[in-house]
Amino acid sequence: MRYAKRRDTNHAEIVAALRKTGFEVIDFASAGHDIPDLLAIKPLRDGVAWAVWVEVKAKGGRLSDGQKRFQAIFQPRGEWYEARDAEEAVATLQAMYLKALRGDEGRSDSPPPPPAPKTPSRRQGDLAQLRDL
Repeated sequence: MRYAKRRDTNHAEIVAALRKTGFEVIDFASAGHDIPDLLAIKPLRDGVAWAVWVEVKAKGGRLSDGQKRFQAIFQPRGEWYEARDAEEAVATLQAMYLKALRGDEGRSDSPPPPPAPKTPSRRQGDLAQLRDL
């Protein structure tokens, strides 16, 4: 089912609040196809970008089935968030970012992980799920 490409009433407020606190925000709201509304980005210490997909919903708004599939792929990785309130979105994304920063510390000092077995990767499975959206 296709949904109208409209912005929720709290969309601009959430974008402004995230930008005010140092997030780069790329707006995908008009893209459709169940792609989350925003991509919020901040650099980690090593210069690599930390990014999280943000689905903006008004009070009482519900996720479509396609949005739920996107959530199922990216939320377990800490790369997806459903925002309904600007203040809460900023607080939550800041906490997620700080957690990523703590995980970033010492990354270069740790030994590389052992090679993975020759089975399809989770990423390949995730990409297949995204193609089904």
